[in-house]
Order: sequence, then structure tokens, then C-alpha cells
Amino acid sequence: MNQPSIVVVSSSLAPISRSRIAAQYAGNFLRSIGCEVQTVDLSSMAVAPYPASENDPETLSAVNLFNSAHGWVLASPVYNFGMSGVLLNFLHYALDSDRERFKPFVIIETLGGLRSALSSDHLARTMVYEVNAVQVGPAVHAVGDAGINRATGVISPEVIHRIEKSMAALAHYSRARASVQSNLLSHSWVAA
Repeated sequence: MNQPSIVVVSSSLAPISRSRIAAQYAGNFLRSIGCEVQTVDLSSMAVAPYPASENDPETLSAVNLFNSAHGWVLASPVYNFGMSGVLLNFLHYALDSDRERFKPFVIIETLGGLRSALSSDHLARTMVYEVNAVQVGPAVHAVGDAGINRATGVISPEVIHRIEKSMAALAHYSRARASVQSNLLSHSWVAA
């Protein structure tokens, strides 16, 4: 497997969003290093609070896309010292099953000030301890217009470096995990 599939989830509802700009950059960078990338933009979906959209075709399609990927990028703005409720709601649908575990993920969060920098910890702990996913590196933080300028779309060199470093690690981890998993599944003693 040479091309890992990565799903980039953008969860801001704002029409012009730092986290969406970061998500787009991350997806483009992943494509440039040979990944197959799909995007789930939650601002364009009508996902009702869990569990009201359980049988909604659009929600099911996004959930299936998310769960079929080799790895995930979760991009979120920080609202009131917490990750986007829209993202957390979507994850209730996507992770509500006994699907394959130990998938890698990276969190990208955009925040107004450093006081909110620990906001991704709740999401990371949930993903690691409840879902048995694997966080690849620390969350990528982009603070205010100095990190990502909302009006111009310009990303600072420092944030670009952190996004690229995290995406490269995610791609490598996803490739290695898929290769190991493929080898393990080919042995009959694993299936028992």
C-alpha cells in the first residue's frame, strides 16, 4: 500500500475560518506527498445532535468515508475554551461502533489566544482512551491572525512548518500501520 487514505474533517461553521484554511492546507500537503485525501466539511452538512441523524444518508456517507480512511485530520476552531461542538457531535456518529481501532490522527486547532491552547486535550484523550486511536504528535496550534490570517488566508511560516511536519508523520504512520495490518491479516493465527 503506497497511498494511505486520509480524511480531513473541517468543523468550523464560520464562512471565513482559520481552521478551514489550515484543513485545506493540510489536505493539499498530504496530496503532494502521495496521500489520497477526502474532506468532510461539517459546515455544509445538516447533522442533527446525536442520535437524531443516525439513519440520515448524508451523515452515514460521511461516517463511512471517515471510518474507511487509514488516518484522520481533525481541524477545529476553539470556542469558549473547547473544541467545536459540531466536530464532537460528528464523532459521536463516526465512532459509535466496534469498527477498526488504532487509527492515527492529528488535531489542528485555531484559537484566539494561548489561554485556550489546552482545549484539544479533551478531544485527544477521548480519541486515545475511548476509541483506541493513536495521536501522531502534539496538536497543531494556530493562534490568531498572526498564525493564520482569516482575511487573507496567509499562514505563517511557523504554522506551515508545524502542519507539514505533522502531516508527514501522519502519512508515514498510516502507511506503516496499513502495511503491518495487511501482513497480520494474511496469517491464519491472527483471525482466530
